[in-house]
Amino acid sequence: MRDRLRTGDVWVTGRRQYRSCDERLISGETLRELQQAGTLPIAVEADFEQFMVARQNLLDERLTAVDTRAKDGKLPDVTINKGVLKIAAIEKSPPPEAEALAAHLYAMRHCFIVGRSILPDRGLRPECRPPQCTLQPEARV
Repeated sequence: MRDRLRTGDVWVTGRRQYRSCDERLISGETLRELQQAGTLPIAVEADFEQFMVARQNLLDERLTAVDTRAKDGKLPDVTINKGVLKIAAIEKSPPPEAEALAAHLYAMRHCFIVGRSILPDRGLRPECRPPQCTLQPEARV
């Protein structure tokens, strides 16, 4: 019953959360009024033909920009030779600080699994203490 309420297969009359899907739709009359006024509250062009023309134009512009950059050799790690597109593989390159932190975390995991994390007189063993984090957040471009 719970799943059917969530999907809208069944509904509860008078309840806002579990109301019928038909109650959530605008009426046909309201739709026609919004279409005539040109104020449909949607983020895309309401006319399919105009929408497709706009999308085709945008695609053409972007492909032209990529083609221009490719001809000028300005696409990083990309070559086009005799009509063949080649993209260089992306290499794994975590910063050294991240690799050091990962190694330390694996060591800490071992400390706690084996149960050797606490020294009787001084608290946590040195290898089980978290290091100082030196990673800086990268600035968004």
